[in-house]
Amino acid sequence: MSVDQELSEQPVELDLELLPPARLLSVQLVALGAKQIATFFKFNLVNVYQVGQKLFVAETDFYDIKIEATTAKAVREKSVCPRYWKGRLENKSNIDRLNWEAGRRLVGGPSDFNKPMYCSDATLRRYQEKSELTKVALEKIKLLNLKTSEVFSMADLAKSSAARRLSELYFVAKNLELMAKSKHMSWLFVTFTAPPEYHPNPTHQRSKNTYRKELGPKSSHEYIRDAWGRIRAYLNKKGLQAGAESYFGFRTAETHKDGSVHWHLQVFLRGDAVANFISACEREFSLKNQVKFVLGDDKKGSASSYIFKYLVKEVDFSGTDSLPVAVPIEPSVDEERERQDLASIRNGYRVKAALRSMNVRQYQLFGIGGVMTLLREINKIDFESVAEPLGDLAFEIKSNVWRSPEGLKNLISILGRTNGDGKPAIHLVKESAKTTYGESRTRVVGVTIDAYTFRSTGRYRVIF
Repeated sequence: MSVDQELSEQPVELDLELLPPARLLSVQLVALGAKQIATFFKFNLVNVYQVGQKLFVAETDFYDIKIEATTAKAVREKSVCPRYWKGRLENKSNIDRLNWEAGRRLVGGPSDFNKPMYCSDATLRRYQEKSELTKVALEKIKLLNLKTSEVFSMADLAKSSAARRLSELYFVAKNLELMAKSKHMSWLFVTFTAPPEYHPNPTHQRSKNTYRKELGPKSSHEYIRDAWGRIRAYLNKKGLQAGAESYFGFRTAETHKDGSVHWHLQVFLRGDAVANFISACEREFSLKNQVKFVLGDDKKGSASSYIFKYLVKEVDFSGTDSLPVAVPIEPSVDEERERQDLASIRNGYRVKAALRSMNVRQYQLFGIGGVMTLLREINKIDFESVAEPLGDLAFEIKSNVWRSPEGLKNLISILGRTNGDGKPAIHLVKESAKTTYGESRTRVVGVTIDAYTFRSTGRYRVIF
């Protein structure tokens, strides 16, 4: 054991009154604090209590952070883990900084155009610093391509993944459009905005500032998320469940110029469902300018090109040498978006920094379940190495789904099939596993197609 390791095992006394505000924790202080808190709990066991049947909790005095897990043992394992505390302190620091800035109207706004838009410069620098540290760490990890024997760094893999990510987003957008056309569906583009009390610095000159400081920017996302849940529940009662035959699509989260969150949804839906869908949205977003609907018109532009302008902001492709898909950046359109207090592509990196600081997922599919996970597993299959003859379904998937430009659409069209015992003919293979802290979970290890089970095999191996 090194001297540093021996020192880290000594009891630590932490004076809670001397803790700096969470917003002032630098990346270095987060790392140091994580080690000290973890060591503190090695000598001062947390008090764990049970909530309900499946949740165990320990409250701490460190920035009021609660430790939660599915077992008491896992709570204690987390309490002494520097990696766990590093993540929690980083998140706490980001949220505290965003809330502090929002309370002082430091981001966006009509009166001072020198104020940074979408996120503060401090938040942007923090995101860039974390990204650079991650890149340096990944450059030290070397991988071996098991198929080509090529050796490269994990940083190289991360760099190329941005282009692949963009390709996948474009692929999904095109497939959803094709699905909708084949079913003669309409499409809507919907924008959800939180009420005035969630907007710390509204852009419009005549807006009254009624922001409630105790809410914080992330609560605008949570408000919309909860309202969207109620909309779907209401539609379920009307007999309109999200799915390939009723309605499905994308949702994207973005920030206004003042850092609060709004959502855009591209919804493909049956013609007879449009009125019910609009009515359900207006029930939940009843204030003026809270919800906006644009009826899709393929004569003015395809559905995929429309949503892609929003999806492209999710990808950080600044380090890529080339892109497989042209990124539609039209300066006049971008400027108009900013005038309308919407996120612009040219400032997409600031939007991304803001959302990452809030741990808000930037885009999500709805209505088609976990189909993308299934498709990714199918695309991992090495069909070229399968010696035995394939059954009809496996052959169909190889021909029409596997690594196909229309693979998602074709997969969804055959998902309802069952085998002889009534079980789904295509399904993921899952195994029980344990997390680092000993909590039970399941992991995907392959896919079954009729009588054939194809297990996932890694393409890379870490060598040093």
